[in-house]
Amino acid sequence: MRFELNSKLAEYAILSAAVESLQLSIDISELHGGICGLLCSAGSSAAASWVDDCLKETSKIDNVSQSVREQIRELELQSLRILQGNEVDFYPLIPDDDSALQEQVVALSLWCHGFIVGLGLGGISFDKSISEGSKIENLEEIIGDFSEISRACVDEGEFEVESDAGFAFNELVEYVRVSVQIIFEELEVARFAVPDPAMRIH
Repeated sequence: MRFELNSKLAEYAILSAAVESLQLSIDISELHGGICGLLCSAGSSAAASWVDDCLKETSKIDNVSQSVREQIRELELQSLRILQGNEVDFYPLIPDDDSALQEQVVALSLWCHGFIVGLGLGGISFDKSISEGSKIENLEEIIGDFSEISRACVDEGEFEVESDAGFAFNELVEYVRVSVQIIFEELEVARFAVPDPAMRIH
């Protein structure tokens, strides 16, 4: 089955239900964040290896679990294709705008947490130096911002009207999706410097 990341509502609902069917301890948004963090820091092999590790939690080895594995693999491949594309079309896998704002916020926070974990598994941290000791531009700031978003919540009464909260959230999503594209491009040298990224994922 082929998915389009821009079809946010359909894909999130399908993949969320698929992951829940395996009773995994990781949410689909967090899983996608981890995949993207690893795609940025260590490449496709590392991301695929980590997904396999996550899916080992399930004791199911039936047709349903195999279908879920194929869907997650397709998600990873599509994410990579989009990040490699010329257009800035990347989007974190979170619920659609028609979902409750609180649900969207929780999903984005989980996504950012997964992304930071993925970067770390790929060997990238705040003080990671690439190419003759020079730090990657903006990386530390972006990771810090993602860390803050990973702890985000919407308190009752925080916004006078719901549209204000929705606008602020949409701004966060826009920042996340553009930042991920920037990180992917800036870490290109780091990915090529890793000879066998799959060996580093445990």
